[in-house]
Amino acid sequence: MSKIDSAIVYFRQFLLALVSWEQSWHFVKEHQPWKGLKEYGWITKIVVVGAIIFGFQFFVSLFSWVTNLGTSQQALGLTSTVSSFYQDVAVENFKWIFSGGSKYLILILLEVLVFHFTRFTLAYLTGEKSDSTFDAFVKAEIRMIKVAIRCWVLETIIIAIMGVGLGIFGMGGLKEFFGFFVQCYFLGYAMIDNYFECYGATIKESSLKILEVAGATIGIGIVAYGLMYVPLVGVVLATTFGAVAGTMTIYKLMPPDTLQFEAQIV
Repeated sequence: MSKIDSAIVYFRQFLLALVSWEQSWHFVKEHQPWKGLKEYGWITKIVVVGAIIFGFQFFVSLFSWVTNLGTSQQALGLTSTVSSFYQDVAVENFKWIFSGGSKYLILILLEVLVFHFTRFTLAYLTGEKSDSTFDAFVKAEIRMIKVAIRCWVLETIIIAIMGVGLGIFGMGGLKEFFGFFVQCYFLGYAMIDNYFECYGATIKESSLKILEVAGATIGIGIVAYGLMYVPLVGVVLATTFGAVAGTMTIYKLMPPDTLQFEAQIV
């Protein structure tokens, strides 16, 4: 397959992921998978409250920016307004959430949501009951910790190497642009891994499969990244709808009967 053909394939995967995000909204609205979260009791309550605290801190930053906008000299035009938001809110006040391993910490804390919504969606698509017991959740949580650390390390290394390479050719200014897509890829990776985990894939096997659907992985990650900026409930929306969208997307691209490892829902 030529590079052009590969690029077209990845772009189609990306579009499919975006469509799945839209479909996830209707799926969640119709089937109400959140009702099953009561099975996890106090665990769900704790992580959701923690997620809302993350969102509340963003809301405070956003409110402060809006309040000061009217008296700011940066409010003279649309361009300066957008720049003001990006610098004052998206970058300075909330950079700690999306830089480094913080976003993966969020996924670790909210694994119970990713776990439940992934298995609920997969059970609906396959017609097979998924193992959603507490023991299965503990195994999934341990795996998410391993995957999150792996993603953080690889993301850091790749962005660093990429920055050096771009700097050599005098294009260091593009590091943040390309680095953004690297972050989106690994964010999507951490969420999509749950799908392959359900069929007995090791982390290494899952990584190879996810690389084959890199376009879809970025598509899942980029929307999840954006949703995390929604005040108060953004991180919850990103993980729940992201789990549904990711499962729908990979199910279409790699149905269970095409997987080479043990096709056994765990």
